[in-house]
Amino acid sequence: MQNSTRKRQKEELNYLRDKVQSLEKELETKRHQLMASKGEDKENKAVRVQLRGSRARAMRWQRIAKHQLVEKQRAEMQNLQLKESLMDQIKLARSLQKLLKKNASKKDEGTEAAQLQARLEFGNYCSATSEDSLYESLLRDMDAVYAEVDTVCARHPVMQSLEEGSDVSSLLEGETDALSLEATNSKVVPFGMEETCAAVWRCLSKDHVKLADGTYHSVASSPDCIRAKAITTLRVNTTSARMQMRFAMKKYVEPGRVVITLESASESEGPRDLLHGLKMMQRAWVVIRPVPFEPEDGEFDGDLPSEETIIQLCMRLTPSLSATVLDIPGQRAGAITELLLAAVHRNLGWLFQTVENILMEHDFGATLL
Repeated sequence: MQNSTRKRQKEELNYLRDKVQSLEKELETKRHQLMASKGEDKENKAVRVQLRGSRARAMRWQRIAKHQLVEKQRAEMQNLQLKESLMDQIKLARSLQKLLKKNASKKDEGTEAAQLQARLEFGNYCSATSEDSLYESLLRDMDAVYAEVDTVCARHPVMQSLEEGSDVSSLLEGETDALSLEATNSKVVPFGMEETCAAVWRCLSKDHVKLADGTYHSVASSPDCIRAKAITTLRVNTTSARMQMRFAMKKYVEPGRVVITLESASESEGPRDLLHGLKMMQRAWVVIRPVPFEPEDGEFDGDLPSEETIIQLCMRLTPSLSATVLDIPGQRAGAITELLLAAVHRNLGWLFQTVENILMEHDFGATLL
C-alpha cells in the first residue's frame, strides 16, 4: 500500500510538471498573438485607402472594415482572457506541485490514513438513500461551516484585503493531515452591496448556468437556502469523464456584510482505470461587503461617488479516490490536477461572469426606466 501511494504521488507530480510546461507554452503563444495583432493596425490603413470610388462601393468596403474591426477586437479580448486564465492556471498548478511534494515528504502511513479519512467523510454524505436526504445532510452542517468564516478570513490575506486577488495554499486537517487545498479569489464590482448580493443569489438560483466544462442547475431555492447540482467534464489527456456535483448553500446576513456558506459532494463517472471513483469534498465561504470610497484630490465634481462591492471567496477542496478502485491497476495521474483546475479556476470564472452580466442587465434596465 505504501509503495502504491508513493507511485501515485510521483505520477501526479510528473503530470503536473508536464502540465505547467504545456500551459507556459500556450501562454507564450498567446503573448505572440497579442503582439502580432498590434502590428495589424497598419493594415487597416490600406483598407481605408480603398474606400475611395463610387459611394456604394465605399459603403460596402466600410461595412466589411467595420465587421473586421469587430472580429479583431473580439479575438484580442479572447486572447487577453485566455492569457489571464493561463497565468492563473500556471500559478495553481505550481501550488499543487508544492502541496504534493510537501505531502510526499510525510510518512506513507499518514497519507493512507488521510485518504481513508477523506473517504469516510465523503461516505457520511453519500450514504443517504435519496437525493433529498443528501441535500439535507449537506445543509445540516451549515451553522458549523458558518462558524468558521472568521477563522478562514484571518488565515488568508485575500479574504482580508479590499482589493482583487487570488491565492492557493495547502491545509492540513485533523490528525490525519488530509490532502486539502484552500483557494481564495476576490473580485470588486462597481455596484452597491445590496444589488451585488441580489445578483450573486440570483446567479446561484438560476435554472441553468453555462460553465466552462459543463452546466450548473439550481434544484430548489428559498430566500436563504439553495440546493443545486452541476455536471462537468474532466479531461486527462485523451480520456474524459463526468463529474456529478451536488451543492447546498445558505445565506447569513450580518451588519456590514453577507456570508454565503457552501457544502458539496462530488463523484466522477468514467473509465474505471483512470477517473472512476474520484471524489471531492468541497466547502466554501463567500463574503460580500462594501468597499469604502476614498476620493483622491479633485475627484469630487459635485456628483455622488459610485458604490463598489467586493466578492471574496475561499474554497476548501479535499479530493480522494474510492477505496474500491485504489488497488485497481491503471494510470490515474492527472485526474486530481484537472479536477482542481476545473473547480478552482475555469468554472469560477464563468460564475463571476454570470454575476457581472446580471448586474449589467439590472443597471441597463434601470437606465431605460
